[in-house]
Amino acid sequence: MNRINSVTPEIHALLNIFFNIGLMSTLMSLGWIFLINKYWPLKNIEETETIWDEKTTRLLERFAF
Repeated sequence: MNRINSVTPEIHALLNIFFNIGLMSTLMSLGWIFLINKYWPLKNIEETETIWDEKTTRLLERFAF
């Protein structure tokens, strides 16, 4: 057995843990993005700008001197 290319069982377990954590977090992130897009889809730009303009106008009117 070539010692240069061999990995000890401890290192193998550690790498396995890192890989599993990375895979789990990636899948959870993708699942979260899917759920957000399914139940709270993005509005089109015109609606978003209109809502933003109305909120900004109300804030400016409220705090105007």
